[in-house]
Amino acid sequence: MNKIIKISGVLTFDDYLSAQTLAAKKTRLVFRAILISIGVTCLFFPADGNLNIILKTIAFVFLIYGIFLSPLQFRYRVRRNWDNYPAIQDRLLQNEYSVEGLRTNDDAGQAVFTKWSNMTGWCEDDTTLLIYFSPELYHVLPKRFLDNQEQLILTNVLSEKFGKPL
Repeated sequence: MNKIIKISGVLTFDDYLSAQTLAAKKTRLVFRAILISIGVTCLFFPADGNLNIILKTIAFVFLIYGIFLSPLQFRYRVRRNWDNYPAIQDRLLQNEYSVEGLRTNDDAGQAVFTKWSNMTGWCEDDTTLLIYFSPELYHVLPKRFLDNQEQLILTNVLSEKFGKPL
């Protein structure tokens, strides 16, 4: 990437939700798989009398939570975090991506440059690209801020610097 890709835009709740979903994808998948596995195990565990009723109730609770309630609870928690952090809601994101790294503004509006070598990886889905500074700290880039050529250039640079997406 010889040129600098400049983006500018305001983060929406959908962008924030997409980023949170992508960042927590593996953890949520494991958590839900464990809940559903416990529910299925309790459902088919051979038992008699009161123990059978208790196990079926436990199975019902774990299956309902793992399949239906967990995604709703996740969205609720993300919405609550969004609502409790108003500074991110109206802040204009102005970033530059170059072959050397990422230039952005911190929460005080001061320019910050981070070299690619100081970052740990990246991941993406259809709408969002995350660039990780550490395992739990990432930079959100909604793909709607980029045209197709810019997306291709940036993902090629990220693949070159970090390899496959996380």
